Amino acid sequence: MTSQENCNLPFNNRVQSWSKVLFFVIIGYYIVLLIGQRIYLDSLGPEINILHKIDYRLVFSFLLFPLATTLIGVWLRVKLHEWKNLILGALGSVTILMFGLLVVMDQAFVSYDYQYLHNVESVITFDFPDQGEITCMVFPEDYGANEKGFTDMRGCFVYFSDEAEIAQFVDEVHSSNLWTDSIGEENQRIIQISESNLEAMYDNFLIYNVDLQTYNQLPTTSGTYHIMFFAYREETSFLSISEYTIELVLDESQG
Repeated sequence: MTSQENCNLPFNNRVQSWSKVLFFVIIGYYIVLLIGQRIYLDSLGPEINILHKIDYRLVFSFLLFPLATTLIGVWLRVKLHEWKNLILGALGSVTILMFGLLVVMDQAFVSYDYQYLHNVESVITFDFPDQGEITCMVFPEDYGANEKGFTDMRGCFVYFSDEAEIAQFVDEVHSSNLWTDSIGEENQRIIQISESNLEAMYDNFLIYNVDLQTYNQLPTTSGTYHIMFFAYREETSFLSISEYTIELVLDESQG
């Protein structure tokens, strides 16, 4: 062993020790991120799609530490021929980067404009609370139809926040003949697949045919119809809105 190598031994030993510490710090960082994400998800409630609520800038800010550890891992790879920190930092960086890019792409189809709900009021002639938050997923026109023939789809999630307004809204829903406590077997034909099992989760429903200006009725003739479907859950003050166009084909020979 040369004198130069002998002098480097204490330094290399210290670097190796710090390398082990860094390895466990990286693991701890990822564990904290996962737990924090879980807590944040739970705080927003089960119905909302969390991806639409995340700020992409916040996501990318979590990249700083993994990127730094990746660079340190490269240096450790050269200095000590160790791979573990480099691999761990690189995997975390790629994962967070991909999630951030997914959020960015997803935001192109998301709207938080509460005015949409006020516009809906004039269509169905029923008032909603003025205070709340809304998240709408608007699919592009070329998104295509699913197997039940739905196109031009928009899905909105609304949380009402003013207790007085909520209480008044619930009273009006209960006293209105526009809202029902079930979807109805026939109306399942004009409800999206994702909405077909909501009776166990929601309390009140309203189906509005914009073209025919009818409520909670299956059309009697085949055709293309603009449908608005509402489902309200009283326990969480949560309103789900689905707006779409459906190509409905009926067996009119039996009518």
